[in-house]
Amino acid sequence: MESAQSIKATDVASSTILRRGRKLDPMRITTLEQAAEYINNAVINNTATMDRIRAMSKHQDNHERQWYRCREAIVEKYRKRRQVGNALQNVLSTLGSNNSTAVETSESKMQNDEVAELQAYDLKVYRASVALVASMSSELSELGIPGFVNAVMCDKLLPGDEALQLRHSVVDLLSSLIAET
Repeated sequence: MESAQSIKATDVASSTILRRGRKLDPMRITTLEQAAEYINNAVINNTATMDRIRAMSKHQDNHERQWYRCREAIVEKYRKRRQVGNALQNVLSTLGSNNSTAVETSESKMQNDEVAELQAYDLKVYRASVALVASMSSELSELGIPGFVNAVMCDKLLPGDEALQLRHSVVDLLSSLIAET
């Protein structure tokens, strides 16, 4: 008989576990209790699957850090521009120039530019994060993770947003498991 660790990650999707004498199929799991039981019996002992889940988590963390750093760089760029503008205004005022209308217009334009650049960047990050979620959901489906494998069926079996709640709970469970190991 094959050990749980020798099962390939892609084989987990088709695997079932015995639950009180019945097979528990990840494609038909509709409760967190069933999902946790399946994950604890079929997924956690599969090194290849757990390694892929860890890699996915690290990949997501790297993207989130990068997105945050880039957004902070935009904010910092405009903060420095305001400092230079204020310093220039101080120099002009000490020289007796009273060109406050031009400075106010420049400050207003800079503020509008900052808002526009941040909105454009936030939209770019939103689109990238939606694509990342879709990619990770697909990979979790390939790994046979309950709530993700055959998500269409899960959505049909569970009313309202319960399927989404199940997926969130499963991701939380997987996150805590990879943090422990």
